[in-house]
Amino acid sequence: VSQNAIESSGKERTFCALALKMALRQINVKSKPSIICLDEITGKLLGKSVEEFMEFLEIIKTKINKLIIIEHMHPVNYDLMIEVKKDKNLISSLELNY
Repeated sequence: VSQNAIESSGKERTFCALALKMALRQINVKSKPSIICLDEITGKLLGKSVEEFMEFLEIIKTKINKLIIIEHMHPVNYDLMIEVKKDKNLISSLELNY
């Protein structure tokens, strides 16, 4: 299958980027990173695409040790959430939610 990822929709680019990352991880014989960090990965997704992508992430989670997601737009099924909060003096602190 051939797909022009640059001219694709946000959904296609998002799925393509993660699929490519996983494919490269699979064929790399020297290094198999056990952590993937995704920063606001669902920003280009709308409606049902978000649900489809979350299902894709569940599959990815079975193939790597740690999946780190930085997300502001959509709820994510997490094992541990690190929430950044600011106090009245605008000093940040971290809160862990299991």
